[in-house]
This record gives sequence, structure tokens and C-alpha cells, in this order.
Amino acid sequence: MENTTTIDSESGLGFDNGTNITAVAIFIIIAILIFVSNILVLVVLHKGRYLFDEVMVLLLQILAYSDLIGGMIASLLTASIQLLEVTPASRNICRMTPMVTTFMVMQSLYIVGLVNFFRYLSITRPLFYLRSMTVSRVRVSAVTLKIYVLLNTCVLLPVQGFPFKESFDGMCGPDRLDVLHHNRPSEDVSHGNITALVFVGSSFLLPLCLLTFVNARLLWVACRISRRKKDQHRAAHGNLKSSVSNSKGYSGSGHQEEDHRQIRKRHHRKGLKGFLTVFLMTGSFYMSCIPFAILTALSVVKPDLQFVYGYGWMVALMLMMSNSWWNGPIYLLTCRTFRKKALEILTCRSSRRESSFQENEQTHVPQLVKQRPQASSIESK
Repeated sequence: MENTTTIDSESGLGFDNGTNITAVAIFIIIAILIFVSNILVLVVLHKGRYLFDEVMVLLLQILAYSDLIGGMIASLLTASIQLLEVTPASRNICRMTPMVTTFMVMQSLYIVGLVNFFRYLSITRPLFYLRSMTVSRVRVSAVTLKIYVLLNTCVLLPVQGFPFKESFDGMCGPDRLDVLHHNRPSEDVSHGNITALVFVGSSFLLPLCLLTFVNARLLWVACRISRRKKDQHRAAHGNLKSSVSNSKGYSGSGHQEEDHRQIRKRHHRKGLKGFLTVFLMTGSFYMSCIPFAILTALSVVKPDLQFVYGYGWMVALMLMMSNSWWNGPIYLLTCRTFRKKALEILTCRSSRRESSFQENEQTHVPQLVKQRPQASSIESK
């Protein structure tokens, strides 16, 4: 029987061709999921924009466009490289893949951080948020972040004189194009490139630390709000009990108790739900980036774990690119308004109540209120 395993000449690590074909199929599926998920998010945010805070809608639209374009390009590039023949053009595409992937992940990280920061401001400084956070300023902030990320990732350009050119030349050699199995000795990457590695690593670590800090503050605020609501409902429940005991013969007391039970159940069910979308978005980002960061650190500290790097890089890349389609399911899971609007769009059904509400709003609401509608943000439903 013919052997279908290829051996890397430098490390001696074998990879079954079936494994590569499976990986290519998975990356193509990831690209399809990225397209479907982000298109759904963009359509829902466009058609239901009057239901949410306009600043958050703009931020989530920017995040969806970034994930759609960057995620699809990165996943399709990674898949197509495994199918291309070794030519000068395919080698150039292969060398550009690390920069494209890094740019995709880093810009998502910064935009998620911006979403969390604005969410934090809207809770802790609501008046400042309403006065200062305008749509034009959000656009300027997003463009500035993208330019900053692009400048940071330019260090990964496969151009003569840049620090990683030799490493990418070895990864995309004349015999084989390989971005799935980074099984070359790590000295090729780290030798003479310590400053560049520290620069790229700090570009990831600083926003991650800020994101963690903001999330910790959001969690603390959420716990305080939850405890305060529980105390208020406990006090209200005690007052209701005393009023019911003082008027035992009143026929409406049963209805009052039932109404109070329903209100208490609804408020207890809210709890930390208003912050769930932000936490899940950030948690999924951590889950997608931490394996890649661990493997990067291990490749410098212990370069002899070739089996781990061979298959570990494949899984890490899949998780990292999957971060581009997870946000859509998270919105559907945690936001009732988003889920309802998405179901209306998917079933080609429009809500007469919402259309009439929009018409009344356009007719009767003053211009000042229309500029910043008192609608809930997508992560607070």
C-alpha cells in the first residue's frame, strides 16, 4: 500500500495527507460560518438599528465587517495554500499569511476592547457617555485603531530587511508550502528577532490586560447591581407580606401576591444577564487566542516538542479564526431583541407593531431625543 505520509526534512515529523485535507475542509467550513454569521449580524443591526443604542450598533457593525473580511481572507488563504503548487506567486501568498492572520486577530482584539470600554462608560459615566460618545468620534476611534494595528503588524512583512523574512522563507520553501505545521526549529524565528517578538507580544498583551481590567470592573458593577436589586425586592416582599397580613379579608391580595411573584421572578432572572454578551464575547476571544499564545511561548522556550507544534498549530489556527464567527451565535443566545429580529428576517416576516412604533417615533419624538434614542444596547437585553 502506498504511504500517504509526508516527512518534514528538518524535523522528521510526519503528517498524513488525509490530515491536511481534513484541515483544508475545516478551514473552508470556518469561512462559510464566518460569512453566514456576520452577514446575519449586519442585516439584523441594519434593519433593527432603531431598537439599539446607535453607538453600540456602529461598534458591532465595525467588528462584524472586520471579522467578515479579515476572517474569510485568513481562513481561505490558509486553506488554499495547502492546495496550491509551489510557484513564486504561491510562495508570496504563503509568506503574507502570518501578517494577515495577525492583523485579523489583533484588530478584533482592539475593537472588542473598545466595545467593552464604551459599555463600561455607559454604565459608570452615563452622562459623559451620552454627551461625548458620538457616532463620528466612534468612527475616528475605530479608524485610528485599525491604522495602529496595521502599523504594528507591518513588522511581519516578508520584505528584505524585516526581521521575519528568513523564517517565512523557510516556512514557504521551494519544496513545500506549510502554514499549518510550524515545526521548524524556533531558533529560526527567535534568533536576532527578540526585539520584534517583544514588540508584537506587547501589542497583544497591553490590550489584553486592559480588557481584563475593564471586564473585572464590569463584573464588580454587575455584582453590585444584582445585590442591590435583591435587597430592594427582599424589602418590597417584606412590605407586601405585612400589608397582606394586615388586610386578610381583602379579595385582591391573592392577585397582588401573584403579581409580585411574577415581578420578582423576572428581576431575579435578569441578574447578570445584561453583561452576559460582553463576557461571552471576551471569553470566546480568550479561548481563541490563549492556545496560540501558549504555543508561541513554548516554541521559544522548548523548541524540541515538534509533535505538539505540528498538530497544535493547526488547532490553534482553527480556534483563532473561529473567533470571527462566534459573535453572531452569542448575540442570538443572549439578546432577546436581536434574536426576535433575526427570526423575523429569517422567516421573511415583519412586525407591524415595530413598524408603527418607528413611524410614531419619527412623527412625534423631538429631534434631540431621536439623535440618541433611549433604546437598549445589544449587550444589555
